Amino acid sequence: CPAGTYMSSDGHCVDCGHYGDCQGFGAEPRSLLGYNLHSVSDTGLSFFACSVVDRCPGGFVGEDCAYGRTGIACAECLPEMVPGSNGECKPCGRSDQAPFGIAVAGFAIFLSLVYFGMTKQDQARQSFTVVLLTTMFSQFVSLLQLMGVLSRLSVEWTEPVKTIMRYFVIFSLDVEVIRLNCVATLSTTIVYIWKLAILPMAITYLLLQHFLLSKVCCRHRAGGLRRAIISS
Repeated sequence: CPAGTYMSSDGHCVDCGHYGDCQGFGAEPRSLLGYNLHSVSDTGLSFFACSVVDRCPGGFVGEDCAYGRTGIACAECLPEMVPGSNGECKPCGRSDQAPFGIAVAGFAIFLSLVYFGMTKQDQARQSFTVVLLTTMFSQFVSLLQLMGVLSRLSVEWTEPVKTIMRYFVIFSLDVEVIRLNCVATLSTTIVYIWKLAILPMAITYLLLQHFLLSKVCCRHRAGGLRRAIISS
């Protein structure tokens, strides 16, 4: 087969496409920079565009991801590895387990502050205040997540916008930011379920905290909070 094509299993020459590099003459097809060659078939090549070009330096199928990367569009790090420089992943260090613990502790502290903030509200105005704060917080989180999505676009942001956009990735629920790979080896499906379970876990934590405090102490303060938790 000539350059720009590759030979299929039945002996036909198949076009390499716009994102492949085919030398012809029996050579296996390769992916170009910025693309992940997912599969080679008798009908053509299947590519995925990489959101970060450095993650996909190009190469043969199964070998075109940067060091330590795997998955569709080379988007994931291998187990016990975290994102490094130049699109590569590096082995977990001793300090890489800290971000996950800090994130969990910070989330629990935030929910506790919300709980005690609600208990101090006047019960006559509590429902209105809770609804107002919940609406404002949900709109604020939606804005942060939208900015996180925009930060992933292939746009050359200038400083200081470039630095600001880098931090918005945290609010898009990117597990790579909290180094989850260094704590547990989870499949993509489990990670997706974990993201969906954040809100139910937060509600469960608030209800558990309310139950324990109402049984142990602060019963007079926690008694009027049940409706607020349910409404929020």
